[in-house]
Amino acid sequence: MQPAYARPRREPPTLVVLLDISGSMERYARLFLHYVHGLTRRWLKVHTLTFGTRLTNVTRSLRHRDPDVALAHADGLVADWKGGTRIASCLDEFNHRWARRLLGGNAALLLVTDGLDRDTHGELSRSAAQLRRLAHQIVWLNPLLRFDGFEPRAAGPTSAGPCAPARSRRPRCGVRADPTPPTSRARPWNSKAND
Repeated sequence: MQPAYARPRREPPTLVVLLDISGSMERYARLFLHYVHGLTRRWLKVHTLTFGTRLTNVTRSLRHRDPDVALAHADGLVADWKGGTRIASCLDEFNHRWARRLLGGNAALLLVTDGLDRDTHGELSRSAAQLRRLAHQIVWLNPLLRFDGFEPRAAGPTSAGPCAPARSRRPRCGVRADPTPPTSRARPWNSKAND
């Protein structure tokens, strides 16, 4: 006879997605919405909010089975497609209205933005610091990092604070991949045996 609770139950952590839908992210926003729709259909605990000039919760829209219907419904909710970007104000609003509800426990935050900010009223460094305190893990996905010469010179990514190196267990944001393949820079696991 075995006890009913012999093993700990493994649950995937809650995933919170903040998606930039401004004009500079037009090329990537719909693609990421399709991706998040797939995550929402597969993963039980996904919360999605879009931001441009304001923050909009599209979680319920993306739960629809058909991706075209889900994105059409999300499109009807979002009023600032292809508009400007106010990252600091939107992160501040997220921290005040949504963060305690959504980031409790072991939640991870996926921030999808290019970091190009037009916000003159908000303090991005203060909002980002508060977000780092509330989230268990933050991953900043910046589609512009795929370009070799890209340097984050805009106020958005530079004021968010220093990003941790890729090997750290601390939250990462905007980590650029090393162009050398991993096998050429990493030591093999059995390198002492070969010496």
